[in-house]
Amino acid sequence: MVKRELAKDPLLKHESWDRFLPNYKKRSLSKRLKPHKVSEKKAYTPFPPAAEPSKVDLQLEAGEYHIGRDAKKRMAQEERMEKQKTKKEEKKRERERDFIAPDEPVDGEHKKKKRKTRVQNEE
Repeated sequence: MVKRELAKDPLLKHESWDRFLPNYKKRSLSKRLKPHKVSEKKAYTPFPPAAEPSKVDLQLEAGEYHIGRDAKKRMAQEERMEKQKTKKEEKKRERERDFIAPDEPVDGEHKKKKRKTRVQNEE
């Protein structure tokens, strides 16, 4: 339909009509030969890795398995308080850094201030 209309116009009769014709995308997708992500295979080992120790095993090693609930809660609370104290001290040191005076030069070490010189217009 568009080509017929363009053929009627004497100015556009012998020109390329590509700019007037719609560009449709191809529907058939090309198959990708190379995969996006290539992962290297690990070396084969006949034995599985050693099992990680369970929570109960870790508690038995630390000697916390036979402690009662209240004692566990108390220990956890004390641990939290310790962390809180260290954080508080760090924050305090951080705030105090702003109030530390900078090093002042000794009498003989004063730097000379640069003075602005006036530019005299010669006329």
